[in-house]
Amino acid sequence: MVKSPDAGAAGATLPLNLLRITPSGEDAQPGRQVVFEFNRPVVPLGRMERDASEIPVTFEPALACQWRWLNPSSLACQLDEKNALAPATRYRLIVRPGIRAEDGATLSGELHHTFVTQRPKVVEARFKNWLSPGTPRIFLRFSQPVQEESAAAHLYFRLEGNPRVAAVLAEDPDYTQSADYIKGSIWLVTPAGELPADKGVDFAVEPGILPVRGSEPGVERKSIFSFHTFPEFRFLGVRCSNRAGKEILIRPGEALSPKSRCSPVRDISLLFSAPALTEDMKDSLRFSPPLPRLGEDFDPWETTGSYSRLFEAHSKGYAYPVFLPFQGLRANTEYRIQADAATVKDEFGRPLTRPMDIRISTDHLPPDYSLYKSMPVLEKGLDTDAPMLVTNIQRVDIRYEAMTLDGKTLPRTVTLPVSAPQDSTSVLPLGIRRLLPRSSGVILGEVATQPAVSGRSDFENWFIAQVTPFHVHVKFGHHNTLVWLTDLQTGEPVPGVDVQIFQGGMKSLDPSPRALSRGRTREDGTAVLAGTETIDPDLKMLHAFEPGEPRLFLSCMRGEDMAFMPLVYDFRVDALGANQEYIPSWQKSRHGHVKAWGATAQGSTVPGIRFNTRSTSAARTTDISFRRRRRSTCSKSWIPWRRWFLNGKGSRCRSSEHSTANSRFRRTGLWAGTVLCCPLISPGRNGNL
Repeated sequence: MVKSPDAGAAGATLPLNLLRITPSGEDAQPGRQVVFEFNRPVVPLGRMERDASEIPVTFEPALACQWRWLNPSSLACQLDEKNALAPATRYRLIVRPGIRAEDGATLSGELHHTFVTQRPKVVEARFKNWLSPGTPRIFLRFSQPVQEESAAAHLYFRLEGNPRVAAVLAEDPDYTQSADYIKGSIWLVTPAGELPADKGVDFAVEPGILPVRGSEPGVERKSIFSFHTFPEFRFLGVRCSNRAGKEILIRPGEALSPKSRCSPVRDISLLFSAPALTEDMKDSLRFSPPLPRLGEDFDPWETTGSYSRLFEAHSKGYAYPVFLPFQGLRANTEYRIQADAATVKDEFGRPLTRPMDIRISTDHLPPDYSLYKSMPVLEKGLDTDAPMLVTNIQRVDIRYEAMTLDGKTLPRTVTLPVSAPQDSTSVLPLGIRRLLPRSSGVILGEVATQPAVSGRSDFENWFIAQVTPFHVHVKFGHHNTLVWLTDLQTGEPVPGVDVQIFQGGMKSLDPSPRALSRGRTREDGTAVLAGTETIDPDLKMLHAFEPGEPRLFLSCMRGEDMAFMPLVYDFRVDALGANQEYIPSWQKSRHGHVKAWGATAQGSTVPGIRFNTRSTSAARTTDISFRRRRRSTCSKSWIPWRRWFLNGKGSRCRSSEHSTANSRFRRTGLWAGTVLCCPLISPGRNGNL
């Protein structure tokens, strides 16, 4: 930066000085402009271009400047694309007296300035892959093309306590065919020879890398990243977790103990000192007892895969897992896992240094359960039930309340004993029909087990079940709701059923809810109720998520029969088109689907002009004539267009539905912050404003 002692003073009597020259310093971006900023105005507005002979500035190396004053105090040397500043180049320039202000003032003497454009530097570095246990390949991207020999001389691998190893460069075939590839900017780097096994390595750069264009070398001196070469291929042991989730490491030759029992429902993996693939190893492993098979065609390894780890840098002591089949080991069983050294190989093809032999034991399965359906619907007159899956559970307590046409029962509790072999999963019927005092009704309940299962949310313990003869279909729309009832046994429409939509909760049944809309099915089994426009215009109840939030329900009652449908996601059916293509049916709140757009065939950027446009909304198309005004508000006889467009009420500036109207409209001011105005028109003009 160039400064004058008087640069901060004010007034036209200041001596003429240069405040700054841009670019400046080192590693400046090589652009297409050099700007000289003076401490006060030098030229008047008018002819801003200048011939090179008028400007006493010289560059080394020379530049093909096109001189122009950007403003009265800033002069620019502008360069075309062909003659832009070169990268990695040191530019020296001299500014001599001769540039004169209007009062005749000029610089007091020569001014020298130097800047250096961007020099080569590494802008991206990542591990590409391993060619061998001691030969890494590293991807480098430079800020600009660099000379291969120079880069190879100043990139190196440094070993712990040893001299550095030279680097070898090659082009990356993944990039050479790319349309935007710049030769010399991307390189793959490998060491000149195999690096020693199990050693720490620094990959580094030092100053001196020369660019392809320019003469200034790079000045970086840093470690790009560090890694470790691979040790010999060894089996390290088994890693698993106990039932509490604590990680366990079992090494070869260790005696088994109760504290080292592996949970059979958590990951169990073999650990190796170098990466190995499951697919290459699974046939070499011998399990005693053998892995369980569910049939001749069942392969316990089928769902256990792996991927190559040769694309990652290796860290000292890292253990590479090969996962055993998930839940492929029996519970409460001691296993011996063996393999011959020559048959187990890592991804480099190296065999184990010694045979593999290890013993592990699995623990009992933890107590667990699952409600197969949280909202089961059972058909009246059949012997079906709602199932619950249980593992190592002794009993299940169901606390519930029932509702039939007789009303709601008091909360009750029933205990279901479980008789099943240990470490097996069995199906427990909940006995929904036995819990109802009538043949049709609704049960809302929650389950608790002995022993208890921790980590369960309230909704995982909760269920709402019903027994009904009705199949209920609801199309919940904006303007109205269509309810269609058919008989589950015959498929015929069910007339004369009282239906209602009401607000309720998921934690308790309400025997006398307040109806938001009610009706009765006709001969075709249908009834039309109110839509979201009336019942839930903001869709808060329809989109409720938290268990305690109010929701919408539909109840259907006739005689002693009833059906109960929570209007929730679990009962939603999405529409599918041809080839199973999803058809969106996203419900929105009131006016959420309204769209509006407009078009004009003429420019409209000059205030005060008149122009025509056509604007379209969901039910209205209007030809409009706008007028731009410089005022910032509408006059007394005009109304803001936004108010007319959004509220759609009254007679002001409103066209009738499906009509086309010609009208005068005004927009005041410039586009930023302007107001679009339309005239006040009395009703009765059939949309002609």
